Amino acid sequence: MVSGKEPGTYEFKSKTEVGRECPTNKYGYKVTMSNKDFAFEAKVEPKGLNKDGMHSIVKGDVKYIPAAENWEGKLEFKVGGYEIGPITPWSELQLDTNKAKNHMVTYSQNLLMEKNFNLAWKLVGDVNKNKLT
Repeated sequence: MVSGKEPGTYEFKSKTEVGRECPTNKYGYKVTMSNKDFAFEAKVEPKGLNKDGMHSIVKGDVKYIPAAENWEGKLEFKVGGYEIGPITPWSELQLDTNKAKNHMVTYSQNLLMEKNFNLAWKLVGDVNKNKLT
């Protein structure tokens, strides 16, 4: 219970989180429920893509707001950590969408050079507007 926007009023808020991390099988999930929205997050680190110095993770998020009958979601794939000579690359591909059918695609890369310098860039594509940033 918290003070409301108007003096002398109160609002009741609640938030519950339930989740699990499984380091052995390299996966995890979390469900969050509040008086405003519901969210689900999941991630997995595929064994086939996590060997020989390479590290990868697949992560997804979905959020639903019942009062507005709205939702949004995101899917990410990250890979990197292996060494190519003096360079250690990290790459990420991310897809975002929502109920309004706004779709975004993001590709980013960070190159760690000789463990001291970073060279990074990001490319964002707005599918609806046919725009690349």
